[in-house]
Amino acid sequence: MKSGNLNFLKPSGPLQACNGTAFLHNKEKARLKTCVFIFQLFDFDFEVEPILEVLVGKTVQHALTEVLEEEELEGLRAQQRRFRELRASEQAELQRLEEQERRLPEEKVTKAPQAFQQNEITLTEIF
Repeated sequence: MKSGNLNFLKPSGPLQACNGTAFLHNKEKARLKTCVFIFQLFDFDFEVEPILEVLVGKTVQHALTEVLEEEELEGLRAQQRRFRELRASEQAELQRLEEQERRLPEEKVTKAPQAFQQNEITLTEIF
């Protein structure tokens, strides 16, 4: 059917009665009549329902995916927070041990003369 050819819209004879709904269209002052039967009409509810089901399903699926991602991110943040706390406590323990290791020789040197004077320890015990 050619797009410029509108002969299919023109009645072949005088306008006759139609058993369906008549639609009159006035284009360029030509009287055209189209007969529309009820089964030719678009049933909105019937035609749109599958489309809406898909749209709603996809929307719910996307929302559920986002919620799961947010929960996973929250779990990762909690794990990172626990790791940082553990690392901070280990670093504090390491600093305490390093300070103790640094202090021990100093204490030996300062306490050695006092212990010698009191004859409590020998040189082999110090070093």
